[in-house]
Amino acid sequence: MPVSSIVKEKRGNREYYFAVHYEGYEKRADGGIRVKRRKCYLGPAVYQHAQITQPFVLRGAANQDLLEYLRDLLSVIRDRVARGLMDPNPVIEMLRRALAEVEEWCRT
Repeated sequence: MPVSSIVKEKRGNREYYFAVHYEGYEKRADGGIRVKRRKCYLGPAVYQHAQITQPFVLRGAANQDLLEYLRDLLSVIRDRVARGLMDPNPVIEMLRRALAEVEEWCRT
């Protein structure tokens, strides 16, 4: 069944995403009309337990902003290079290759 919308609901101090499927209408006993819908759980807005082991925020399935992940990862890499925990040369080479690929995708 197709997804009609995605909603975010707050439960306690956490937020969760649900896919909403509209299944039509039905007549109530009092003559009114009721919308039939079904909600399917997609996951949390933010994976709080994963943040204990990961140096960046893991977002839920409904968050499709991949650039946000890229910014977070680059921030972690910058911090590790600055603290001497990572060799910058492999990072620079990988980013050069990745940028060349992105430029190629954009040309086609």
